[in-house]
Parts: sequence; structure tokens; C-alpha cells
Amino acid sequence: MAETSQLSLMLMRMRFSRFFLFVVAWCTPAKLYAQPTVWRLAPSPTVRVGAAEGPELSLAAPAGATRLPNGNIAVGDLAQYAIREFTPSGAVVKRYARKGQGTGQVGYLAPLLRCGSVLVANDITGPISVFQLDGTFQRASPSYTMTYRLACNASLQFAVMGWAQDRDTKVGTYRPSVRLWIARPDTSAEVSLGNMPGGDRWGGVGGDGPLPLGREPRVAISQTRAYIALGDRVEVLVFDLNGKTLPSLSVPSLQLVSGGTMHTV
Repeated sequence: MAETSQLSLMLMRMRFSRFFLFVVAWCTPAKLYAQPTVWRLAPSPTVRVGAAEGPELSLAAPAGATRLPNGNIAVGDLAQYAIREFTPSGAVVKRYARKGQGTGQVGYLAPLLRCGSVLVANDITGPISVFQLDGTFQRASPSYTMTYRLACNASLQFAVMGWAQDRDTKVGTYRPSVRLWIARPDTSAEVSLGNMPGGDRWGGVGGDGPLPLGREPRVAISQTRAYIALGDRVEVLVFDLNGKTLPSLSVPSLQLVSGGTMHTV
């Protein structure tokens, strides 16, 4: 009799467990089980630009590129013209944003961005220049603080990281504090995100530059959020476009062993 009761109890528990699993599976959103989209690169390029000889076709130091609606490719470059438009066969059909400090000119491109239906040339020595996709100069948006990193969304709002102050420059390895902010389309209205650690740098007698293999922060912006990755850990800081801090994006800490020493990242 006791064995029969135990068997009945076991069957009831099994049925309840199956029912519980069914309810959990039925109530859990399908997106939790969805597989992420996999993007793969073709084994060979479909378009090749900048490989031909000659000043018109070769690239000095590419700084951004985007495919245009007509199938051509706009490429930013630290050359005599900051932006060149190439056909899929590699021929140059347009050159604009000539090197300089005048209207529609770019002194030092870093980088070329596609912001919705316009191209934005971030000149770290002058204003931000906005061009239509056909290359027509639209306007210059003065930035009252020189921009070191810049990202944009389709509404032409910017996430910006500024330069370090001259007083923070040192000889040797150092990491300055930099200002970060969100800029409206005309870049005159700013939403401060505060000061944060910038990239690792190496200073010398003749100037300074990024430290090889050092931490290099990045910024990004969507239609509703701004994102900052400082490079200290696997974490992305998140803000709404009014500057309010939101929960960050992160993964659990990883323990890595290098040279017999344990590191947490």
C-alpha cells in the first residue's frame, strides 16, 4: 500500500513538473529563444576603391566610407579633398570638401559620417561640415569645443567626446579627463554627460598621441540613447538624450591569466 502511495505521488510530481515547464515555455517571450542574425563577409570584395595608382585614385589615410543611394561609394580621406565619390568600378566621379578652412572646406577629417540623408565631415580643427548625399555643401555647424570623437543619428544629433586640456598634457604615459556631451543638430545646444577618463596617451617633447594598444573610448548614439565605452571593462554606459543615466550594458567579469597574473576584465 505504501509503495502504491509513493508511486502515485511520484506520478503527480512528474505531471506537475511537465505542466510547470509547459506554462513557463508558453509564457516566455519567443524573442528569448530567437537566434541572433549572423552577418558574414564574402570571401572576395565586390567593390574595390583606392587601390589604383595615381593621386586621384589612391587613398592617403581613409577616414570613413558609406554607400550612396546611386550605388557609388563616398570615401573620407586625409588628402587634398576630404571626400571623394567612387563608382563600383573604382573611378572617381566627384571630389569635394577641399582641404582648408573656408566654407565647405575641411582641415583635418576625423572622420566622415553618414547621418541619415546627409554626410557629416567632422573637422577636428574647425566646424562640422554637412553635405547632401550628392556632394552639395549644406551648412557648417560650429562646435564650441573641438571634437575628438563624434557619432550621429539620423536626426543629426551627436554624441561627442572632446579633447583633453593642454594643462593635462604630460611627458610619458598618461590618461587625461575629457568632456562628453550630446549636441543638437546645430551643435549649439549641448547636454552635458560630464567628464570621464579619455584615451591613454603618450606625451613627448614634440607633442603627444594615442598610446599604442592603450584604452581608446568610443561614443555612439541612436534615436533615443547615447552610448559611451571607456575601455576599462566590458561595459557600455547608457544615457537618454536628456543626459539621464540609464542601466549600463555589461557582461559578467572575466578572469584572465597573463604572465602568471590574474586579471579581471
